[in-house]
Amino acid sequence: MVEVQKFDTLNDEDINLYRISNKTGAYVEILNYGGIIKSICIPDKNGMLVDVIIGFENINNYIKAERGYFGAIVGRYANRIKNATFTLNNETYQLAKNDGNNHLHGGYNGFDKRIWEVEILEQENGIRLGLLSKHMDENYPGNLNVSVKYIFDDMNSLTIHYEAWSDADTILNLTNHAYFNLGGHNSGHIGNTLLKINADGYLPTDNELIPLGNIAKVEGTVFDFRNYRRICEGLDSYDPQILLAKGYDHNFVLDKNQGNYAASCYCEETGIKMDCFTDMPGLQLYTGNFIDIDFYGKESYVYKRQEGFCLETQYFPNSINNPEWLQPILGKNEKYDSITSYAFSIIQ
Repeated sequence: MVEVQKFDTLNDEDINLYRISNKTGAYVEILNYGGIIKSICIPDKNGMLVDVIIGFENINNYIKAERGYFGAIVGRYANRIKNATFTLNNETYQLAKNDGNNHLHGGYNGFDKRIWEVEILEQENGIRLGLLSKHMDENYPGNLNVSVKYIFDDMNSLTIHYEAWSDADTILNLTNHAYFNLGGHNSGHIGNTLLKINADGYLPTDNELIPLGNIAKVEGTVFDFRNYRRICEGLDSYDPQILLAKGYDHNFVLDKNQGNYAASCYCEETGIKMDCFTDMPGLQLYTGNFIDIDFYGKESYVYKRQEGFCLETQYFPNSINNPEWLQPILGKNEKYDSITSYAFSIIQ
């Protein structure tokens, strides 16, 4: 069931909240501003609903916290592009330098800051968000039509289906920047969360968090999540990459021999487990290293550093400038089509 209500107002436009509920009583809440996932409320091992998403109760606080991209659709290009520049068809494009000398998450006015058109999909139990990004929007080529579907089923699985078409060759790398805390959004530090990632390799970065260009083996490092380990084991380490990023902010090279399975995480206190599946090649683990908010989130809670983590499915960061990697190029009149799902269950 999909219900809609007014959430807030921005520049005389209504910001609406869409609650997608299923037969278990669980629900997901999505805003038409930024396509933000405001809440995912899942029954814990005692049958009590737990909201596992960091978020806010009004649009002003989302805007104040915009550098965190809380719960939002990120585009046109998720993650970083070195020197905020890329070359396509022998033409060089200069993008906004909104992260030091680099380009991050689509620029100053990315998809996270747009009001999307919304269509309710009753039969699929979800919504479709639509957006037209015009030619040279944030200096990206092509008129780009974007569609993002959020579908929530009775098995407590949230599926995000990204589709897009452009009338000119362009680059595109879409993801969602939800911050998860399986103990509950207001349960504090994520260090005890158990995490497993289906990856033998990861991308080391420079001091600007741009991949160096090589794929490093996870074996014998704090990046080895091939079996469950607590996130704090890495956060508390003196690994140079962890110190450089002040935590995890790294892309993992997913093992596609296991299909679309990407990662699993689990909270012992609530019993809530989440499995992530994607057809994208990379998974960015970000441990909320720069969350530092002095205003209220949901339920008057003030979020602090590393109280949420992101599992962002995507092309590799700066892949457009690394031709040996899978390329994020969307050809003229071709279709961008990608699916990511977050499936929730209980371990008693």
